Amino acid sequence: MKRVFALLLIIFLGACMQVGEFTPERHAQHEMGHPDCDEMPERCINGVPW
Repeated sequence: MKRVFALLLIIFLGACMQVGEFTPERHAQHEMGHPDCDEMPERCINGVPW
């Protein structure tokens, strides 16, 4: 049982991405929800996106 758990743990760790390494498409999706306040001031309150 311990061997099975250790093997699964190694497989799961090998499948994980490194923290902060995202594809450009994923960064673009994230930035869609955070407008640039200089370009779209109507989507910001006191310079903070909402």
